[in-house]
Amino acid sequence: MYRAVERTPEILTVLRDANVVDSGGAGLFYIMDGFNRVLSGKALPKRAVQKTERALPELSLGEIDEESLCLYGYCTELLLQLLPSRVKPEEFDIDELKKYLSEVGDSVVTVKDGSIVKLHVHTHTPEAVLGFCHRYGELLRVKIENMSLQHTESAHEKEDGEKSPDSEKKTAKTSTPVRKNAVITVAGGEGLISIFKSLGASEVIVGGQTMNPSTKDLIDACERAGAEHIFILPNNSNILLAAESAADIYTGATVTVIPTKSVGEGYAALSCASLDAEPEELEASMLDAIGRVRCVSLSPAVRDADIDGVSIRTGDTIAIDGKKIILSDPDRHTAAMKTAEYILSADTLTLEIFAGIDTTEAERSVLLSELRKRYPKTDIYVYDGSQQVYPYIFVAE
Repeated sequence: MYRAVERTPEILTVLRDANVVDSGGAGLFYIMDGFNRVLSGKALPKRAVQKTERALPELSLGEIDEESLCLYGYCTELLLQLLPSRVKPEEFDIDELKKYLSEVGDSVVTVKDGSIVKLHVHTHTPEAVLGFCHRYGELLRVKIENMSLQHTESAHEKEDGEKSPDSEKKTAKTSTPVRKNAVITVAGGEGLISIFKSLGASEVIVGGQTMNPSTKDLIDACERAGAEHIFILPNNSNILLAAESAADIYTGATVTVIPTKSVGEGYAALSCASLDAEPEELEASMLDAIGRVRCVSLSPAVRDADIDGVSIRTGDTIAIDGKKIILSDPDRHTAAMKTAEYILSADTLTLEIFAGIDTTEAERSVLLSELRKRYPKTDIYVYDGSQQVYPYIFVAE
């Protein structure tokens, strides 16, 4: 840990040169190689880094210079793969991690499923967090943002807004925006809600297939978001109309609806979102993510039927791709394995599965183990979504 603190400038160099802190591909491997070299005391390799087409947005440094103090710390998020060589994943104490993060920062969010841990913390020492977590496994994804920079930009935006004649046009009910972008999304299940918040959603409205939020619920969420630009991810085609109505009615910010029709699409859109980007870039990146993802949900059948050439019997587990039923099987595990075969292709990099409230940890572990054996070239993860209606939600990218 101390070596990581001493070599913080080199850690930041790794992140800067990779230019893909929150994405996969060659940049992610460059980051991991750099971190491993830093933590083991080795020199960083001299290599030319090929930048990806989607470069990180340029930051306006404002008044932050070499004499400035980082008063607000860093928003630090990471995805940790627990390694059996360092800790038994089933015995890893998430409460111990929460305790440590609470000692070095605040706004702590941790999500553990199987051998994968996602965390979010605001801290002045992100390098200490990386070092602490590295003792338990490998860092799969890292995102660190300077909140002092964000605060400086927000303060200038607020000051400019107070001086602008247009500010007088705002209604008394509308609060002054304190940030550039905010995301409002809809999800059901404690696990999914925690995951969306850890990805940066400012508001997660409880809802879904059987409980749709109203237009007023969405407008109230826009009011609480306090941003100049608000993006709504409805995550259900039944909620899309209410979201569009809220966007038309609310006048306190520019509201854009990203037409996500499932939790999987919402997850993909928010996973790639850089909330400090320009609104146009943020919208484009989320729409692009929706276009690259495939989502299939598993659900129990409530009646006998023959639909889309699929014979269904009450109690079967059916797999739904959009509005099309693709398969039905009396055994849920078999249905899940068939769904993976259906959704995965040769160029699939990642498969993420959100497990519902009625699945057991043992069931999820068996599914994950078999899928990883059958598809060794695909990164596969199972998270506790705790959602109702759907035992499993498959998201492939």
